[in-house]
Amino acid sequence: MIPGTDELISGSIDCSAKMMSLDRSTGMYTFEKDFTYHDGFVLSVHPNLSNNGFYTASKDRKIMHIDSSGNPCKLFEGHENSVNSLSQSVPEEIVSGSWDGTARIWDTNTGKCTATLEGHQHAVSVLSLPNGIVITGSQDKSIRLWYKGQQQKEIPNAHDDIIRAFSEVPGYGFVSCSNDETVKLWSTDVDLL
Repeated sequence: MIPGTDELISGSIDCSAKMMSLDRSTGMYTFEKDFTYHDGFVLSVHPNLSNNGFYTASKDRKIMHIDSSGNPCKLFEGHENSVNSLSQSVPEEIVSGSWDGTARIWDTNTGKCTATLEGHQHAVSVLSLPNGIVITGSQDKSIRLWYKGQQQKEIPNAHDDIIRAFSEVPGYGFVSCSNDETVKLWSTDVDLL
């Protein structure tokens, strides 16, 4: 969902992002348009917090900012493999996770990478929090907490299988989900609740 709108964006294996709009009279979404700016599957989409479009991440190793009119306006390059996860908690930066085993923090104004968070193996899922903390997890089953580009804490074997995604839970911390068929609730210092 794009905040403040009735628009929903999805990524597709046909290398496009698709926009659907809510028809309030029926409660159903209808297809509006698609955006084909990538050369690989679109694996993640995320709304731009400045209310100016959305971001797409792809198997082609690129992240794009697409503005509200549907035009590509910024390209973020640097990952060495598919980009599978995006998170944004402040307008000035976006965090990405990749199959290259890294997460990256990007300046949304310049498109430049400001930090590379290394140490995971395989696909990395990310969550950025408004307090500057970045949470990462991956196929290595560990969760790591980062602050200002520096690792602060690691929980090895946080799950019994691949960590797929995170979501913030205001007032508590965040949840992680895994192929081990569990969802776990953690505090912002990565203590299991």
